[in-house]
Amino acid sequence: VFPTPKPYSDDPNAPQVTLLDKKDWTPGIRRVVALTIGLARKLVERDLDVRIVNDPAAGFEACYSRARGRLDFNLAVLGHEFFANYSNEPERVIDLILHEFGHEYTGSHLSDDYHNALTQLGAKLAVLVCREPSFLWL
Repeated sequence: VFPTPKPYSDDPNAPQVTLLDKKDWTPGIRRVVALTIGLARKLVERDLDVRIVNDPAAGFEACYSRARGRLDFNLAVLGHEFFANYSNEPERVIDLILHEFGHEYTGSHLSDDYHNALTQLGAKLAVLVCREPSFLWL
């Protein structure tokens, strides 16, 4: 009945997320951001602004905005290990990136369009890695 304004809404009273300043990004964060930007160019064929937010109240791991051309990773939820362990656990990072890229095509996790987008993204990634085997190891 009385909804609370959410971050990322167009409501001027919505709370702002807390951004982590780029000067505070670790090498792991920089690597995952570079990978995400590179994959966006190859898989969804667009330039993407990638930010790191540090907002435990937001509750999301990542948030994709097609309209804004932006993907936010939430450090407060993911933790530094998510970024630092890319070499040891690349599947976790790639899984989240592909999940968010699916929202380039639809916002609904339950739609056929979302499912189809994920399978197409997976196929594009497989072909990319066959053609450029070192791509995922920037």
